[in-house]
Amino acid sequence: MLKSNLYRGDKDIVIQFGKVMLDIYLEKPDKQKMLSVLSSIENIDLTGYEGQYYNLLSGYYGFTTSPLFDESKSNNYLFKSHEHGYAAATKLLVGMELLDQK
Repeated sequence: MLKSNLYRGDKDIVIQFGKVMLDIYLEKPDKQKMLSVLSSIENIDLTGYEGQYYNLLSGYYGFTTSPLFDESKSNNYLFKSHEHGYAAATKLLVGMELLDQK
């Protein structure tokens, strides 16, 4: 149901779709399917949701159980998420001691 509504312009659906698929493919790892999910959402206009989008990307690359695991890429996306004002990313970076608490 989420995928069928992916291109209808609802940015919340795009982010939710990405999160649900991440959960599924962390449970049953499948690199090609994960890349397919990322490919299907990368060209959707997420203006105003950049922080959430970069945080989502950080998740795809940030779990050691992910077939896409790349700590450097994950941290890069996490910093981009923070730079776009996403509070959860800021909190995580502070907790990881990669960012000073203000």
